[in-house]
Amino acid sequence: MIAAVVLAAGGSRRLGGQPKQLLRVDGRLLVARVLDAVVGSRVGETIAVTGYRADEVRAAAGEVAVRWVDNPDWPGGMSTSLKAGLVAVGPEAAGVLLVLADQPFLSSTLIDRLIAAFETAPGPVIVRPACGGKAGHPVLVARPFIKALQTAEGDEGGRGALAAFSRQIITVSAAEWEIMDVDTREDAARCGARWS
Repeated sequence: MIAAVVLAAGGSRRLGGQPKQLLRVDGRLLVARVLDAVVGSRVGETIAVTGYRADEVRAAAGEVAVRWVDNPDWPGGMSTSLKAGLVAVGPEAAGVLLVLADQPFLSSTLIDRLIAAFETAPGPVIVRPACGGKAGHPVLVARPFIKALQTAEGDEGGRGALAAFSRQIITVSAAEWEIMDVDTREDAARCGARWS
């Protein structure tokens, strides 16, 4: 079974404090789009980590089948949300899919392709999508690497913590738009342009 940890706690400093999870893309809130993609995939359990304006983010998600985890330490960076989510993952999970709540074009299809690559790998792996040599999210991490993720610090997420395992990384080809995320107003405008 694969568990997903959706990181939806950040304060969106580069967007002037407007939570990117609550941005509207083509009529739908970003967090709802992302959670629908995850829940609609082959993931067995979805854990969503909230922090900044948590009540609004949860309300925006609607009636989706996720387990909510609150991260009161969210100002300490993405690593605090990552750790809060990983603690909630049950022992039956063979791997954890790390999902950012700011990917408007994330699809169940991409997630299922990552899971398929994970399941057919000869040993424990880290699976990530990439386009033209640029890696993106979500990232699927086998259980043996979770302990390393729990050493992450600050706002780097798991990138630095997993650097020692570069030989275990498998890349799945993705379209540029599939791994697009929203960090700035310019990113949001690009996403809006793609929809139109």
